[in-house]
Amino acid sequence: MTQQLAVAAQAAQPAVRLLKNLRIPSAVPGHDLSGDLYLPDAGARACPAVVMVSSPRKDAFGGIGTRRYCRNLAEHGYAALFVDCFGTGRSAGAPRPMLDPAEVDDAVGVIDWTSQQWWCDGTVGIWGESHGASIALAVAARQPAALKAAGAIMGFTDIERDLVHPAGVRGGIAMFGHLALYDLVNSLLPPLREAEDPEALTVWRDRVEHYEPWFVDAWRLAPGDPVWHDRRVDPSRITVPLFVVAGWRDIGCAAMVSAYEQARGPKALVAGPWLHGYPDASPDEPVAVTEMLRAWWDRWLAGGDGGDGTAAALERPTVFVQGSSPGWVQCDSWPSVPSRTDTYAAHETGTLTPVRSARSSHWSSRTVEHECDPTVGAASGLTKHLVQSLGHPLDQHDDDMRSLAFTTDPLDEPLTVLGRVEVHLVLAASTSASRCVVKLADVDGDGRSVMVTSGLTKLDASAPNGSAARVCVRLDPTAYTVAAGHRLRLVLTNADFPRLWPADRRERLDVVAAGADTPAAQVAAVTRLVIPVPDPGSITRIARPLPPQRHGGRRRRPLPRNRWRLARDFCGESASFALDVHYGGEHGSGVPARFLQRSFSITADVSRANPAAATVRAAGLETTESDRGRRLVVRADLDISTDEATVTAEVLIDGELAVGRRWRMTQPGTSTVVATDLRRGDDEQGEQT
Repeated sequence: MTQQLAVAAQAAQPAVRLLKNLRIPSAVPGHDLSGDLYLPDAGARACPAVVMVSSPRKDAFGGIGTRRYCRNLAEHGYAALFVDCFGTGRSAGAPRPMLDPAEVDDAVGVIDWTSQQWWCDGTVGIWGESHGASIALAVAARQPAALKAAGAIMGFTDIERDLVHPAGVRGGIAMFGHLALYDLVNSLLPPLREAEDPEALTVWRDRVEHYEPWFVDAWRLAPGDPVWHDRRVDPSRITVPLFVVAGWRDIGCAAMVSAYEQARGPKALVAGPWLHGYPDASPDEPVAVTEMLRAWWDRWLAGGDGGDGTAAALERPTVFVQGSSPGWVQCDSWPSVPSRTDTYAAHETGTLTPVRSARSSHWSSRTVEHECDPTVGAASGLTKHLVQSLGHPLDQHDDDMRSLAFTTDPLDEPLTVLGRVEVHLVLAASTSASRCVVKLADVDGDGRSVMVTSGLTKLDASAPNGSAARVCVRLDPTAYTVAAGHRLRLVLTNADFPRLWPADRRERLDVVAAGADTPAAQVAAVTRLVIPVPDPGSITRIARPLPPQRHGGRRRRPLPRNRWRLARDFCGESASFALDVHYGGEHGSGVPARFLQRSFSITADVSRANPAAATVRAAGLETTESDRGRRLVVRADLDISTDEATVTAEVLIDGELAVGRRWRMTQPGTSTVVATDLRRGDDEQGEQT
């Protein structure tokens, strides 16, 4: 009976036709892109098309992670096209940096090309996750005529600000770790689906010959270089209906929420407690956002309402409130209109004092001195990195005590933060810090401190004319309720290691706070925390929007255990960070690979006595074995210090070295690169600027 039910269920599923490796013109003559097309198997009938252009390859992890969503779209009457970016997978050329203008040109061309195909009725949408989401936003901002709607899941709009140089400060292991390893193993992996096709091998060999890692590009370009401006998306130019998914703990959270706020057409926002990746597959509060996105297509591409009213319900921003009494709510607007604004002044005693009336509250001002500790940061979790399976904030109490911290008394009632918190810094003239990391923490009755949200600002070397400098820092958007009896904590430091590269010298962060004696200064003259408190009547509690949807597929081979380790040497005043993550899956879709596995290992070390000696070392490995026993291995290694970096990559086919490359760089922000072919041993030195 069970077997009969399974056969009947399989027969009831809508059939899908898969057309592999369609050739699509790119912006470079003679270099085609490659796309897989999923079609409803209902005859030669034109239908709305939904496009994804992305770097995760359709013959590798991109296909493993995305094909179920493409099939689901086809089962519901859409033509779903998944296209390899220029220089990745089966598409010709060498990879470009993310959001390079030519990359966006390609994607705009894909939209136009799609609208003219026999299987498309002329109506096209674009969507994507991570890199694909960034491309979707960039294309929507270009306003191609055939594009009628867009969806973006946890992407970026400014590669410099979001990944490489946050707030103009040298970044850490997001770009110079996770993304660098991803780019190396993803770009250099030989073809899997057409493993013995001479044309596919020619495309791959040409790519290897001209390949330059994202790492080299990011290292070469200094903060503020005009090239970064060319790689930014202007969300205010988006006028088509836009569906945005943000993760409160994702590195692109602020970028995605800002994109929603700035877009000028119909729009929807879903924000949850997620790290980076598809919320459908998240281990924390999984939600079928791809099903919600399909309802968006139903409304704006097919002229329906999603069948169950889902699309109409998305007109109200849907967010997950973290902290005490967690759960989903819908808001009347985003950002919500606050019913009041709570202000707290930093006090020289280390407390945060409520300011009942900014006009009537006066204190004397005092300078609170602090020598920054470069080992601070890792206890905040991996909330600004690119890992999905682990990394939510830890107890950061130890980091708080190594920072400049100001804490309230226990709250009399719960406090909900919904939107962006502001911190108004008043910096003493003695401050020498080059940046300030600002965190808002929730401190429970046992002293456990959990980060609510954070922000970052670059500081001038000195205050003007030796006077106090005033800086407003807007923290990342969030939704969080601090329980009654808990305390708020404002944490100030110059370090967030390994998210940020540490300053190369010892620095001071001295702030002006309220004093305890006779009134003398207005509240605006001291450092303070400002929290917009939403109107309870503007928020409606709801059930989980949609439970996760399972579209088949499973991992049949066990993987090594993920590990995340933090260590502190109290004698040497140093800190170490280590992360090992593993991914794997069976591809299917005609790829003759038994199992594809990827492993990343990243370690980072910094000492308080000599922050300039900080190091990051990372290793990536991608392996697969075909059903004919052909074994492919791609290895990548990064060795990074304050002034130097070495990137090494090797490709082994059945144990033989097929590709070996090494790039050596000195002094970030310069274009001196020495490239070595490890098989020949010859060097090619890049241009010096």
